[in-house]
Amino acid sequence: MKRYSRSSLVGAVLVSLLGCGSDAGDEDTGGSSAALEVFPPKLYSGFDGTNAYKVPVIAHGATGKVTWKVSDESVASLTPSGTNGENVTLLTKKAGSIVLTATAGGKSSTATLTVVAYTAAQHEAGAKRYMTMPDEMNPPCVTCHGAERGANRPNHTPTELDADTDAEIQKTFTSGVDPEGRRIVDMKEFSDLLTSKGYTHMWKVTDEEKIGLMAYLRSLEPIGFPEYDEPTTKK
Repeated sequence: MKRYSRSSLVGAVLVSLLGCGSDAGDEDTGGSSAALEVFPPKLYSGFDGTNAYKVPVIAHGATGKVTWKVSDESVASLTPSGTNGENVTLLTKKAGSIVLTATAGGKSSTATLTVVAYTAAQHEAGAKRYMTMPDEMNPPCVTCHGAERGANRPNHTPTELDADTDAEIQKTFTSGVDPEGRRIVDMKEFSDLLTSKGYTHMWKVTDEEKIGLMAYLRSLEPIGFPEYDEPTTKK
């Protein structure tokens, strides 16, 4: 899950677009000095009319009860959870873009959600590639990410992927580079899954599977809620 530095140009533009960092009046929309921040600040999911697509979000730094709202309830519904409603799970209802707002302690913060249209056929193609392999050097994704690996498996449910675009995630499994620009084979925690077997995380997928994997991954049941990350510089 990528994070942008608010001191960088990219971060400044992002904060401006999301309405964060305002010092107008009593309402603070999640800038660097704010106690409240919807996290992640930019969200991505899908909809295919058949499968459920959930998006887990948190209100970081909230004090007291949190109230949530979406700008268009026809695009996504929300289910708050946690002691004070500081967590929320969005369920997509159609493709489109909306603004999610959290309010607590007199402060507000926003995030944007973009829902991409997929088809049930694309989802099926992605699920098939996830479970099967075209050849020995291209194992099924479930080999490393399956539930049988328990808590040690790499989490690529919406809990980790809802902050990343389709293109960024596709690059992860076709080029072996994650959304933060890191080569997966250089990550020590994955050495037993990749380098020891001669894998590079650059997998063989058809064009249909490339889109289908996005539909399938975004429809996975989230594993918990995102852990807040301090912004880091995007080079």
